[in-house]
Amino acid sequence: MNLELKEKVKNFFFERFRVSKDFWRDFNLIFRGKIIWVNKFEKEIPLNKIISLGIPLLRVIRKDELKPTSWGLIFLNKQIKEKKVDLKLEELIEILERQKIKFEKKELKEGYVAISFEDKVLGCGFFKNKLLVSQIPKAKRTELLNILKKCYNKNLWK
Repeated sequence: MNLELKEKVKNFFFERFRVSKDFWRDFNLIFRGKIIWVNKFEKEIPLNKIISLGIPLLRVIRKDELKPTSWGLIFLNKQIKEKKVDLKLEELIEILERQKIKFEKKELKEGYVAISFEDKVLGCGFFKNKLLVSQIPKAKRTELLNILKKCYNKNLWK
């Protein structure tokens, strides 16, 4: 991965989520297709042997626009110092079922956020015009809802 893009990734996570730039020191960043992956492979693995390049960290959605993946934000959980939206159980259920909720936090700026519950990042969201929209993949949302249904009061579901 070229150094310019590596710096762009570090700057993106520092500016958006206050992830320390030093955090990336021991990690490799690999750009393939439209995805930037993070890993700690000690040596280069031949492409014909690769099952995964690591954790999908970012997706390039336009020439210069990056979108964090849910898996990337889960990986960065403890490193994220800003833009982490910790939802109450009822809010979490609503966003997982409907993919968006009205969210009125004045200090939250528009853009990508880390959606969390009980201080654990569950995935990516997007906040704009007082609306929090889930960017968590459907399969993961369904899985999380099933787990919540088994662990919490059944009266919360319609």
